[in-house]
Amino acid sequence: MSEKRIKIQGIASKKEWELIVKLHHQSLSLLDFLTLNKFPIASSCRGEGTCKKCVYDDEKLSCQVTMDELFKETDTVTVSFSYL
Repeated sequence: MSEKRIKIQGIASKKEWELIVKLHHQSLSLLDFLTLNKFPIASSCRGEGTCKKCVYDDEKLSCQVTMDELFKETDTVTVSFSYL
């Protein structure tokens, strides 16, 4: 099994981070994974998908996608957050 990597782009800061996704983190939601890794992802509904604050890539909710789903077709994924 190859190593999974996620690149996080902050549009506001113009910064980019890269993290390795360990096997035991692949069942987490993107929101939970980024929170675990100390990224300040906005959310007030605790991952229920109702507040719509954890938006990435302009329209998707990070609480509604698992890391497994993100890596379904590739080993490297890039996501962007407008407020990071």
